[in-house]
Amino acid sequence: MNFTQKHFLNNVFVKVALLLSLILILLLNSIITARDSNFYLVFSVVLCVIVVIKSEFIVFVGPLIIYGLFSYNFIDPMYFVDSLKFYHEAFVGSYYGEGHLTTLTAVGDVYYLISTILGSQDPKILVLMNLVLHSLTVANLWKCLNIKTKYDSARVKYCFVIFTFMSPLILFHTPLLLKDFFSLCIISYAFLAFCKYQVSARKYLLFLAFVLCLISIPFRVYAPIYFVMLVFTTGYYSRLYFPFLLFLTTSMVLFFGSETIFYLVYSFAAIFFVPNFVSFSNWIDSPLSMLEGIMLIAFFFSCITYNKKLNVDFLKTAIYIFWLIAITYAFTSLYRVTFSAYESQGGYLADNFFRKKIPVTYILLYFYSFVMSKRGSF
Repeated sequence: MNFTQKHFLNNVFVKVALLLSLILILLLNSIITARDSNFYLVFSVVLCVIVVIKSEFIVFVGPLIIYGLFSYNFIDPMYFVDSLKFYHEAFVGSYYGEGHLTTLTAVGDVYYLISTILGSQDPKILVLMNLVLHSLTVANLWKCLNIKTKYDSARVKYCFVIFTFMSPLILFHTPLLLKDFFSLCIISYAFLAFCKYQVSARKYLLFLAFVLCLISIPFRVYAPIYFVMLVFTTGYYSRLYFPFLLFLTTSMVLFFGSETIFYLVYSFAAIFFVPNFVSFSNWIDSPLSMLEGIMLIAFFFSCITYNKKLNVDFLKTAIYIFWLIAITYAFTSLYRVTFSAYESQGGYLADNFFRKKIPVTYILLYFYSFVMSKRGSF
């Protein structure tokens, strides 16, 4: 970004005009759809805070909000079974009975708190919070990218913002009542604290990252694994990656049996082939998500250069990250099949892995952007 662009974005009058425009759009939408205007005023204030803190993202936040306002009028936020559970937990009562602690409890409590602040229990209003969480997550990862590649390609960093902000797979899920965006936002703050620790060596930042990982657990039990995946991208203590992954894999084989290998193979394939772009019906239902899946594969090959040493480093790190993703996918499937009433439908992916790819999309886009930015290959 050149000086003129920075000057434009940092101009206080331009900021105020853009923020007022966003508020006007929100209020007009509330009138058109007969929604609670009190919510939109509060939501506008939250957006103002984001834009003031992350002024350079105004260009991206604007289209994102417009998308949210219009798409949320036509998409049922209770589309998933889990969405019904979260809403029941928040406003009806404990879904599994009193004294039963699950991730539903934390998510239900948070949605109840949000509804109290906004004065509405309308799920279409509650899920707009996902846009705020998504915006903060991208902004935090962008700051991490700046810390780790301070003097490298700015073009790659801004492409990262565009591709992640407007990710079809992620945006498909933002209008739905889900827990994923809460845990991912918390983990993005944990990783930001970790990146700052690497630069400043201030130990309280490492402690803060640890605490944030603990806070993410009530929303997604294995959310700290996302943090570990992001740490893998930095190469920090890389000599420990292989023993750590080998320990996890061996533990799973000993606990679940030899079938773990089949789950790992299927899970590794799911990283690239969920959504399955070989299926013609998927191209009809969600063509943009199909293109994004192919794009992620293309980005992988874009990270390969003619430098043999750089390729070895990249491929080694990529294998470690893919391996950890496969372990996470396999473990969730194995646990669900072994300890719940889930009945396999003839495959090894015992879960909605289209949704499970939300965090993977953030992480892979960050990793590929980090590599290409360091090499200036974009």
